[in-house]
Amino acid sequence: MKDLIREQLCLVSGLPESAFPDHADLRKDVGLDSIAMIEMVTGLEDKFLISIPQKDYFRLKSIDSINEYLHERAVETPQ
Repeated sequence: MKDLIREQLCLVSGLPESAFPDHADLRKDVGLDSIAMIEMVTGLEDKFLISIPQKDYFRLKSIDSINEYLHERAVETPQ
């Protein structure tokens, strides 16, 4: 699942996969702005067929935290 998250981040940011270590803070360490973060959330919602409430955005800080959030939501990996 982390590969799918990283793929989405590459799409919205234009950065290579190597820019996204699992534990890196997407805003502080990678430098993603609010627009990129919203585009990332929208892409994840489309990819995993879920709705992520705005109140949960603060939890989506790194690939690790996004992965954990999606597992808590019992999201299945798309085929």
